[in-house]
Amino acid sequence: MSHPSESSDGKSSRPRTGSTAGKSPALAPIKALAPLPNVSLNAAADSSDQPSSSPSSSSAPAPLPDPEVDPEKYALARGEHLLHQRWSFWFDVADGSKPPNPKDWGASLRKMLDFVSIEGFWGTINNIARPSTLPMRSDYHCFRAGVKPAWEDPQNRQGGKWQWELHKRDDNEMDRAWLITLLCMIGEQFSDADQVMGCVVSLRKGRNRLALWTRSDSQHAAIRVGQEWKKMIGVPHAHKIQFFSHSQALNKKQYDQTPQYTL
Repeated sequence: MSHPSESSDGKSSRPRTGSTAGKSPALAPIKALAPLPNVSLNAAADSSDQPSSSPSSSSAPAPLPDPEVDPEKYALARGEHLLHQRWSFWFDVADGSKPPNPKDWGASLRKMLDFVSIEGFWGTINNIARPSTLPMRSDYHCFRAGVKPAWEDPQNRQGGKWQWELHKRDDNEMDRAWLITLLCMIGEQFSDADQVMGCVVSLRKGRNRLALWTRSDSQHAAIRVGQEWKKMIGVPHAHKIQFFSHSQALNKKQYDQTPQYTL
C-alpha cells in the first residue's frame, strides 16, 4: 500500500516544500486558496496597438494534474499547503446485531480517503460526523498513508499505543482531544514525529477511548511521545494514560490488558 512518495518504512522521501517551511500552519483552519487566474500579459496592452484576437487564439488554462495519479501536484496546482507526508482516514463499525468477537476485528475496516494538504484535511474534518455522534462500536483511524491501522502491519509490529479512556459523559472532551491529536500529528508537533504512526478514536459501551500509535515500544521513545501527547490534549492530572505493546498482544493472540507504561 506504500505510495511513491514514501519509503518502505513509512517515512516520507519528499522534501518539505517552501510553503511548509518552519512551523507547520496545520494548527489554524486555513481556507483553500484559489489558483491565480491565467492572465495574458498582452491583455493589459492598449487595444488600438494590438490586433484583436479571436476566442480560438486565447490561451486556455493548463489542465490540473490527476488527483488520483499525483495528489501532491494536484494540491500544489490549486494553491494548497502540502503536509510533510500523505495521511489516510479509515472507518470501522462492528455489526451491532452480533456480540463482540475479537476474531471479527477488521471485517468492516474501510479506507475513506487520503489527504496531502492542510486544505484537504479540513475539507474532510468539516464534512464527516464528529466521533461522539458515531454508532456504538465505531472507530475512526488516521494513519500514515501505506500503513494499515492493525497490529499486524509490518510498520506497527514493533510499536504500541498510548490510550486514554473517557467516560461517556465526556463526549465534547473526546471530540476536542481527537481534533487536537490530529492537528499535532499531521503538523509534526511531536519531538519524535517519526515515532507517531497514527491515532484512533473508539466508541464503546460505558467508556470511549482515544489512542496514539507509536512506531516503537522502547521505553525511551514511547515515554517521550506519551508525555508530550498527555500535555497536548490536556489530560487532567488525576487521569492516567496507559501504553500497550502490540507485540504482547500478537504473541498472546489476544489483547494484553496489562499496560507496559503508565503516565
